Amino acid sequence: MSEEMDSRWRSMVELDLATYHPKPFTFKHLEDIANAWSQLLPQSLEQSGAFSLLRTSRNLFKYSWFDYDFMVIACLVSIQALEIAFYEANPQISKRKFFSNAIKSAVASGDLDPKDAEIIEVGRQLRNSLSHPQTQSSFSIGMASPVIERSHMLVAKMLSTRS
Repeated sequence: MSEEMDSRWRSMVELDLATYHPKPFTFKHLEDIANAWSQLLPQSLEQSGAFSLLRTSRNLFKYSWFDYDFMVIACLVSIQALEIAFYEANPQISKRKFFSNAIKSAVASGDLDPKDAEIIEVGRQLRNSLSHPQTQSSFSIGMASPVIERSHMLVAKMLSTRS
């Protein structure tokens, strides 16, 4: 991997809210976003497999600075963490059940909020399309950030409430 930034970052800017002037993205900017996501997870979840995958997702996000295509992989890994957290939070649901059916079962039993289930289902569909691509996918920071952030939020919510 090159130590130079991926050239695609050259065309992206952020708005400096103090001066309302555009300024270029930096590796530090990506690092700050990823660090904020890590703050969404309680330290008590450190032993979770989902916690480890989310750390990998944040690193992929940061290192997209050097290889922009890591951005989409960061999303895939964050959704995989969400699936692991789902099964950790719902151990009564067999991992051999299709994930879509497992989500429906958790809603029917009252173990999963329907709004969260809807988000997880969309994530499941995205995970499937990224896992079985027809071609190389690429996500912008605006596409990737909400996916990764929401994965962090849902993992924290699901695993913080497990008994």
